[in-house]
Amino acid sequence: MTSQGRDGGFTLIETLVAFAIATTAVGLLFQIHGNATRTIALAEDYRYVTELARALIAEHARADAPLDFDRAGVTNNRYAWQLSSREYGGSKTSHADGAADSGTGPGLRLREVTVRVVWTARDREREVTLETLRPVFEQDSEQ
Repeated sequence: MTSQGRDGGFTLIETLVAFAIATTAVGLLFQIHGNATRTIALAEDYRYVTELARALIAEHARADAPLDFDRAGVTNNRYAWQLSSREYGGSKTSHADGAADSGTGPGLRLREVTVRVVWTARDREREVTLETLRPVFEQDSEQ
């Protein structure tokens, strides 16, 4: 009597289980890749918005610009920004070291500049706010 044994190879159930494991692994890899791509795009948005805010500060907060002002706009039909400038602290000095103003010569005042940029990414509203202090030099009225 000869016994009928298995021929070499995989059964149908073993093949289906291996296929299911492989399909799940490939699906997870695609999901990880998709999330990484979206995260990179979001990081690029934050980099762009930070550079935009810095450029707005440099453009609008010059030492010869008015002390108090508000500006607003939209860049690339996507990034809405608001820029404001106000006097900081109200103290007036004639020296960079903070010595009191003697009433003669140009004075140094500080302005607080705030830029807020808002945009929508990944179905959420995102926001970056930058704040800085900039000098405002006053010309002597006798000159």
